[in-house]
Amino acid sequence: MKIPLSLIQPFLKEKRSVSKIAETLTLLGIEVDKIHNEHSFSGVVAGKVEQTTPHPKADKLRIAQVHDGKKLCQVVCGAANCRPGITVAFAQEGSCLIDSNGKSRIIEPCEIRSVPPSGMLCAEEELGLPSLQEGILELPDEILAGTDLSLLLWDPVFEISLTPNLG
Repeated sequence: MKIPLSLIQPFLKEKRSVSKIAETLTLLGIEVDKIHNEHSFSGVVAGKVEQTTPHPKADKLRIAQVHDGKKLCQVVCGAANCRPGITVAFAQEGSCLIDSNGKSRIIEPCEIRSVPPSGMLCAEEELGLPSLQEGILELPDEILAGTDLSLLLWDPVFEISLTPNLG
């Protein structure tokens, strides 16, 4: 049987890590065989695009100023839907993204056509989510800049089996 964390969460009195919840369930006689979607990304926050300008050395790229809740960061983006005023998924330097093959990628400092970005704006597939739109992931405006998106977009699923001694 598979149960998402979002169904278990209302019964918990305090916040616990996924591994601690799995351990507690196992101690209660509900054996957790596997945890699906355990780590799809980390370090990705909601960012507010404040301003965009055309890249001086590339026709299809834009330079976006993104507020991450603490400071303004410069990002180079090629998505057509990158525009001022939207809330997006912003992977800061040091963030970890895991692709569909399970290979992890750390966002490192680099230069894109002589412009040093401070991270990247993410599309749904870069976060391991099903792709519903083209371009970068647009989030609802109610989400505050700096909100950890792993808490909003990530829902681990516990694969459990009942032990024979439970009727």
